[in-house]
Amino acid sequence: MFLEWMRRFDGTNEDDAMAWFRDAIGITPTDGATNYVFGLLSEAESEAIRSGVTEMVSDHLVDAVDRGEDVELVLRSGATRRIEPGAWLVNCTGYFFNEQVQRLPYEPYVSASGRVGVVSTRSAMALLSSFGGYFLGHLMMLDRLDELPLYELDGDELARRSREAWACAAVAMHLYNTSLIAENTPREVLSRNGLNFDRWYPPHRYLSGGVRFMRASRRERERWRLALDRVHERFDVRCGPIL
Repeated sequence: MFLEWMRRFDGTNEDDAMAWFRDAIGITPTDGATNYVFGLLSEAESEAIRSGVTEMVSDHLVDAVDRGEDVELVLRSGATRRIEPGAWLVNCTGYFFNEQVQRLPYEPYVSASGRVGVVSTRSAMALLSSFGGYFLGHLMMLDRLDELPLYELDGDELARRSREAWACAAVAMHLYNTSLIAENTPREVLSRNGLNFDRWYPPHRYLSGGVRFMRASRRERERWRLALDRVHERFDVRCGPIL
């Protein structure tokens, strides 16, 4: 999926790349969804949500206000809606890239000495923090963390400027760095990675996927790097090797 996606992203066309992703791969229970923050949802789960919901409101919940016998939802658009007594509220919004949340200070994913690794969205070297911690730990134990020219990405700042560019650049960065790690660490670092979603499937499938990735990384790594460099130039965010 990531390989096909990144064949359509050159660092300047995130809108087109995201449009392809939504049409070809994206799964959503709501109509007109645009943002993608690497959530996982199956077609069956999406259909279950659609079949169980009688009305969808495309807005942002600001607050739930006690009005005595009723509770009133206040929405970002200024609209309000009353909900039935005993109703449940499940708030899953507002914690990621929230302007009201204090931003983390910048720290490079590796210190100058190579002895300190940092898992952070301000200096990401992998798509998700779980993968970042996994790869950082292995590279530190192998004394390779400060040697490989991995790309860091200030995903926090880039997402504030363009959610579409952030999603595409994060995938390009992940592919680029994973290809470098694969070539410079023992094979077991990738083959025993329990975070790899491909391992949900039978061995012949994820082994085949691994072979396809290694072949693609040799052909397309330079393309991923150029795309990341263009993102750096266009948005003026950290997106490149730590100097």
